[in-house]
Amino acid sequence: MAPIVVSVSLALPGYVVAEAGLTVLGAGLIEPTPSWGLTISAATTYYRADPLYLWLPVLGITILVLALSLLGDAVRDAFDPRTRR
Repeated sequence: MAPIVVSVSLALPGYVVAEAGLTVLGAGLIEPTPSWGLTISAATTYYRADPLYLWLPVLGITILVLALSLLGDAVRDAFDPRTRR
């Protein structure tokens, strides 16, 4: 069970970035579904008028992916018997 949990926790940030990237490109989720990618895609038309409207979702994705990566690393360290002291 431990290798599956570690694998999923380390792959989750990649899934988030892939979904957001595909949605920005138009190959992901459609409008009624909430998504970071839809927010970024909508913000690109208003970038010159209000740049913060674009940078907030980008910053949100960055923080989320960083947090999930650190969580995955912590889970891997917790389940790896070679790193115990």
